[in-house]
Amino acid sequence: MKTLAAVVLIVLALAGAATFLLTTTAGLRWTVHEALTRTGAPVEIGSLRGSLAGPLSLRDVTYRDPESGARVHVETLELSWQPLDLLRGLAHVTRLQVSGVVYAPG
Repeated sequence: MKTLAAVVLIVLALAGAATFLLTTTAGLRWTVHEALTRTGAPVEIGSLRGSLAGPLSLRDVTYRDPESGARVHVETLELSWQPLDLLRGLAHVTRLQVSGVVYAPG
């Protein structure tokens, strides 16, 4: 009985963590921060809103190419998608709006 209770507790904790990561702005911020930190991607993001489950909005996104010094800045990026379709090998974007794109060569 103790083993069953432990398994149920673990499943509930995992479900709670997944819900937090997928459906909250805090989960989105944590996931993006971890992804950028772990990959060392030369990307800066001014602000994030929404959730990984969508829709989500990024503001003041800047990419700097470390070799050439080129820079791409995006004022706003808004995305709605069906993330569960990734389980079927599909990236199903239902809406993507990008504005204020500026490219500066290095």
